[in-house]
Amino acid sequence: GFWGPETGLLENSDQLEEAIAGLQASARPMKRRLAVSFEADRDAGGYYRKYGAFRIGNAIVSQHILPKMQWNVKPSTNSTDPDFVREELAFVMDMPHTEALLRICDAGNIQFGRVDYTLRNGSLVIFEVNTNPVFPKFKGGVAVREERRGHIFASLKSAFETIDTPGGGRMNFLPP
Repeated sequence: GFWGPETGLLENSDQLEEAIAGLQASARPMKRRLAVSFEADRDAGGYYRKYGAFRIGNAIVSQHILPKMQWNVKPSTNSTDPDFVREELAFVMDMPHTEALLRICDAGNIQFGRVDYTLRNGSLVIFEVNTNPVFPKFKGGVAVREERRGHIFASLKSAFETIDTPGGGRMNFLPP
């Protein structure tokens, strides 16, 4: 299973060596552990951002921006800051990274999934392409983000209708 990072963000090779020595000193096995480089920029407010978008057939559906001061950006409480709400709505409506995400998914021969990524010097840095993604909840949540949820639902519905083929049973997992 995945337990998350076992250290904070390491700034240099000396810190990496210390972290490895600490794991070994605690008799923790080195098997299945890995170290990866961290590639992300902070925004003007000091936040790291994780973007999420779905690939469904030939469509890209932007889902969210998750901001966090810590480098390990995971879902948390949703921001109700009016500037962020406007920015995230624009992201969902404009789907600004569509062409790059299509190229990335095409390179991996992925027609369906969710891409989690960030930006580094204006370029996309991919964390993962999850080919068995969890879909957002379309009811509840923060009221100021309701317009965003409605747009995502409509975009997902349209994308699935585009790949729906005659003769097959319709999947009815989206709420009416």
